[in-house]
Parts: sequence; C-alpha cells; structure tokens
Amino acid sequence: MNRIFSFFKFFLLTLPVVALLLAPSHLVAQATGGSLVGTIFDQSGAAVAGADVDIVNVATNVTARSKTGSSGEYRADNLIPGSYRVTAKASGFKSMSQTVDVLLSKTETLNLTLVPGAATEVIEVSGSAPLIDTTTPQLGTTYEVETLKSIPTAGAGTLGVINLSLLQAGVGSSGGLGAGTGPAVGGQRPRNNNFTIEGIDENDKGVTGPDLYVPNDAVQNFTILQNQFSAEFGHSSGGHLCVWPGAGHRLAEGVRLARRFHQRRTVHERSLRHEAGTLVEAQLLHQVHR
Repeated sequence: MNRIFSFFKFFLLTLPVVALLLAPSHLVAQATGGSLVGTIFDQSGAAVAGADVDIVNVATNVTARSKTGSSGEYRADNLIPGSYRVTAKASGFKSMSQTVDVLLSKTETLNLTLVPGAATEVIEVSGSAPLIDTTTPQLGTTYEVETLKSIPTAGAGTLGVINLSLLQAGVGSSGGLGAGTGPAVGGQRPRNNNFTIEGIDENDKGVTGPDLYVPNDAVQNFTILQNQFSAEFGHSSGGHLCVWPGAGHRLAEGVRLARRFHQRRTVHERSLRHEAGTLVEAQLLHQVHR
C-alpha cells in the first residue's frame, strides 16, 4: 500500500512540471534587434587587446560599451535598429570613430584600425563600404524605412511589408495552396514560417500566420531570413519574418500592450494548470486513502 501511495505521489508531483514543459507558450526566447561585431587593429595589422569600444545610438544617445579581448574582438548584441556611432579608444592610439547602420535580425561586422597618437585626438571615418555579415552563414535581407515607402508592393493586401519577401530569390506565393498565411520560402509551406515583432513571437496558432499586422507607415525595419539562421531566431524550417515598428510610434505601445496581454494570459493558463493538477492530486489521494 505504501509503495502504491509513493508512486501516485511522485506521479502527481511531476505531472504539472511535465505539462508546463510540453504546453505551448508565447514567451519563447527570441533575438531582438541586431548585433555588431568586429576587431580592432593597429597599423601593422596586429590586434589591439583591451581597447574600449563605445557604441552610441545616434537617435537616443544610449550607449553600449564593450572591451576587446586578447584577439582584439568586440561584440554588442540586441541593439535597436538604427544608426550608431562606434568609437574605439586605446592607450597610445588616437580614437577612431565611424557611424554605421545596425539592421534588424542581422549581425554586422565593423573592423577599425587605430593609429599612434594621443587618445584625445579623434579620427572620423566616413564613406566606407556597406557592412556585411561575416560571422554567420544565414541568408537574409533587411528593408529600411525609405525603401518601405518607395516600393508599392509593401502596400498590397493585409500582409503589408511582408509582401516584400516575394522579391527574394527562392521565395514565392503559395498560390492559395497549403496551410498558413504568407509566402512560401525555400519550397516550404507558409505554415512553416515564423513571424515576430521586435523579436517577440507573434504567430497565430490558429491559421499559422501573423497574429498582428503592423501598418506600413509604422514600420522602421523589415527583415526576412531565408535559411541557415540560428535557433535564436525561431523554431521553424521556413522563413523568419521580423517587423520592427518605428521608434516613438504609438504602435509600439500597442505592441507592448498586446505582448503584456499574451504574457498575462500565459501566466493565467499556467495558474489554471497548476490548480487543476493540485485538484487531481487531492482527488487521487482521497481515493487512495479510502
């Protein structure tokens, strides 16, 4: 009798944990913003270790700070898409500064070369080549606000800027075939796509498509990742389509409110599952003691 009671007790105590692990949740960890990486060199091509790298958002003046390691490399993640002024400083070298654009869901590489001199002197670099992602094998394209306004495709239908994904090689319309809403990426069905807003899961679990549609004039960046993207960008084998609302736009508050609603709903669902598990446990224990 004691052995049976112990088995039931163990089963009932572990059941809520297993249910939580298997249950779907809107609170899936996602990458937000973009990343910036690079290496600081001296004029001889040697890496500069211990250099201070300040990455300042031009629009908000918010600063992300990094220090190079022994190989001269630095990294900054989860940067809000926009223009940044990157300044590298090291003892015995002039400060080097360059303005770059960080794009949504992409990793940009910016290497700087320091020249000997006083650290109080600052060298401004301008007119450099566009940054490319040399750290990951993922294929993707980012459309910024000016492009979004100038391409008529972005205004067609309820999908809005998501229609721009049709301009990429390997992306086509589903032709009304297959479950889900949105484009067919790499031959996959639309239901295999992953949609996010500011890196937060916004997949409609009913029809497999976007849960929220962001008005075109409220979008600052739209990114589509087609393949080889890392697990941080989602759980799907199709495309990763991410929208970033413009800074200061009222829609951003709406997105936060919607996110808060989903979070509260998830917490409420977990609370109900816990209460249900407790009730079942009490009923089974009552049956055992009878």
